[in-house]
Amino acid sequence: MESSRSPAASVEDLLEQSIWISDLARRLVRDRDPAAAEDVAQEAWVAALEHPPNPALPLRQWLGAVVRNVVRGARRSEARRRAREERAARNEGLPSAAALVERASVQRRVVEAVVDLPEAYRTVILLRFFEGMPPREIARRMGVPVDTVQTRLGRGLARLRAKLDDAHGGERDAWMLALLPIAGRPPGLLPSALGALVMTAKLMLTVVLVAIAAAVVLWWVLPNTNPTAKPNSSSPARAEAPRSPAAESSRSNASPIEAPSAAASPPRTAEQPAAAEPAREASVIHGRVLDCSGNPAAAVAIEYQIKAAADRPHPRPRAVSLADGSFTMPTPDGSGHLVAVDENLTTVLAGLVGDRPVPSEIVVVVAPRVEVLGRVVDESSAALAGVQVSIDLPKAFRARFDAILDRSLNVERHTTTDANGAFELRDAAAVDGSILLAALDGFDRHDEPLPPGSVEGHVIVLTRPSSKDGLVRGRVVDVAGQPMGGARVSFGIDTTVTSDTGEFVFKLEDPKSMNVRFHYVPRALVALKRGFLPGRYEPPAREGVPSWPAWVTVRLADKPLAISGRVVDANDRACRNVWVWIVDATMFGAVGDGPAQVENVLAGAESEFFHYVTTDDAGRFTIDGLLDRAYHVQAMDPGTLIRVDVGPIDAGKSDLELRLPTNDVYPRVAGRVVTHRGRPVSGVHVIPMCDTFRAKLEGQTIGTSHQTLGGVATDGDGRFEMKNIPKSLVYIRLEGPTLIPLEYGRYWDDDPAYANAPVKGLPKDRIDSLEIVVDQRCHFQVELADPTAGDEVAVLDAAGHELIINVFHGNGREEREHIAVVDGRTPAMAASDAGRTLVLFKAGAEVARQPVDLEPGELRHIRL
Repeated sequence: MESSRSPAASVEDLLEQSIWISDLARRLVRDRDPAAAEDVAQEAWVAALEHPPNPALPLRQWLGAVVRNVVRGARRSEARRRAREERAARNEGLPSAAALVERASVQRRVVEAVVDLPEAYRTVILLRFFEGMPPREIARRMGVPVDTVQTRLGRGLARLRAKLDDAHGGERDAWMLALLPIAGRPPGLLPSALGALVMTAKLMLTVVLVAIAAAVVLWWVLPNTNPTAKPNSSSPARAEAPRSPAAESSRSNASPIEAPSAAASPPRTAEQPAAAEPAREASVIHGRVLDCSGNPAAAVAIEYQIKAAADRPHPRPRAVSLADGSFTMPTPDGSGHLVAVDENLTTVLAGLVGDRPVPSEIVVVVAPRVEVLGRVVDESSAALAGVQVSIDLPKAFRARFDAILDRSLNVERHTTTDANGAFELRDAAAVDGSILLAALDGFDRHDEPLPPGSVEGHVIVLTRPSSKDGLVRGRVVDVAGQPMGGARVSFGIDTTVTSDTGEFVFKLEDPKSMNVRFHYVPRALVALKRGFLPGRYEPPAREGVPSWPAWVTVRLADKPLAISGRVVDANDRACRNVWVWIVDATMFGAVGDGPAQVENVLAGAESEFFHYVTTDDAGRFTIDGLLDRAYHVQAMDPGTLIRVDVGPIDAGKSDLELRLPTNDVYPRVAGRVVTHRGRPVSGVHVIPMCDTFRAKLEGQTIGTSHQTLGGVATDGDGRFEMKNIPKSLVYIRLEGPTLIPLEYGRYWDDDPAYANAPVKGLPKDRIDSLEIVVDQRCHFQVELADPTAGDEVAVLDAAGHELIINVFHGNGREEREHIAVVDGRTPAMAASDAGRTLVLFKAGAEVARQPVDLEPGELRHIRL
């Protein structure tokens, strides 16, 4: 339901502007006495309380307009103003004694309501509204996360509202109107009735500010609330509804967060049942906007950009962040991203939203927008076309934030130079420590600090390796010896493209190369060109080390081969739209952002990592770009994950028949998902999944492609049920916003990484009564008292085994046993609730350890 009053400012917004309003009033009044300026400030406050601001305007701009209107009105009606003052001075214009007593009584109840708050809520309210501390400073003083401070502030104000509503029979006007006379007064003009309370002056002032805050929250932040309506019986419970900050898994999920009227509740205790998705309104996104220093960014317009078909119109909901950076907006159908819409700002980390509930806020990070325009040239100043120009964030950028960033996705900035070598990055983010990169095959990679502001005419010079020492040079030619320009050449993991004359060059010890980064020693050069079989050169070795000559000629061979055939089901019926691919493709090297396979490059495939062909109506297929060797071939129905693997099959075969085992399924797969303590977990997404392709380098898997089915969600008792699941090569992925993703029953017989997997394949003997134990996602961040004390941290379980630590970032995650400490801090990360010990390392040696008891919930800060 729409409201005529839009959220425009938070409690902190208004209170923090009081001094500014008084100063502005004094400047505008000029030669008038201070009392007149105070009158202007008071009238501006009352106007602010009675008429919410336009959400499209910055708060200070709107308040300034209010003050100026009051001053102009006063100057135009000087005589009437004096008359009003005279009338206000008459006895009949004063409140009656009974009215004063009633007003004092209401204000006293407000004071008592604050005093009765639990200590945690009372303390943060006093520090925030009286001491004027920002949430980050309160968090440092109290030794708790910033999210905890925000939670306690919201929860405390919600309790005040509920208690005052109950005390006045639901007549909210009764206690609000009693506070309006205070709202415009300077701190020294408190009602004498409050002075009768046995309280310090500071606490009295704080209580008045809190009361004003409660009124402002009601009128401005809760536009759909009827001030005169009686609260229903569920109001107190709604004020303490769960708002767990645990973040979602790496997959895209929706963010159904409560409206601002409901404050957060404490994290779930061990006695409470685990719930992956607390009940909340699924139609609201709750988020926060931060700047690049981790501070709240106010008055930032946020838009929900939905992933939808280009020819289908769709809404783009918007919201404006409040003083604490928070915002809410309705959630429409469809996955998308939350981004800033501001001519002066750009999005650094976008909020990822999908179709699954997320019980925590989604963080959007913004930075000043800058433009970087320029050209890329070579050493002779000749323009270079096709250069990839991009911007990389600082390595430890995420460690700057005291926030869970699981649903925050890096926004990539990249472009390609045109024929004149020109490039434009018009939406660059001014983030201190960012790097401007430029890369083109055949040239040294260039990097430099991103200019701090907008620049035009910026020139980047790319250089070719100039020294013959430490270089591998050569040329690619065809079978007739003619130079082959545009051929791809791999030197271990590194790859390049030949010049028009077919020439290429590699550095043996380039610190920026993939070979050096992954400690890989190249032992061959491989050249590829579509329409030819690869050319290969292996140098002689001396004591196991390749001895490269000064010049190498790599000769391409004849045309690639193919395998063709037909796919049928168990009843010999043709299978259409079935995927068919080569399982054991040949690793070529790194192209772009991932590994490329020789066969995919030769076939001209859209994806050089994983490529499949699709059967036609008759079940026919052809796989091109094959080498002269034998292959294993797989076929899979992507709608059921049923597949077959055959081989070895010699390249060139044209009548291969693949039979899908369409009857080899489990009719029913069912079970229960529980925590380590045996408590059921509801709302877990249980997804059938398989590994379609694994890229390998010398036997080690370096990349995997997956395929999934829709899956189901566990019920309130943690139970799930699925039908017709293939018996082989399929496992179960479990995802949830409070879980570490688990791949239950995943196994690779030939992969040593899974040699000690607790479950290899789905247990056939109990396939309809599985009990799957999941790790709960516990967020923590480590800060060192001495930034030089260590450089990595690890988490051990009770048995002393190192656990996997996860760093989630939007639609993906990093999984490592050791996480780097940069400048004394780690990013916000997540480990299992089985963690018991935190270990600090320096240069590979343990230097300290500290017991920890990880629990799901808010971000925990650990100081070593």
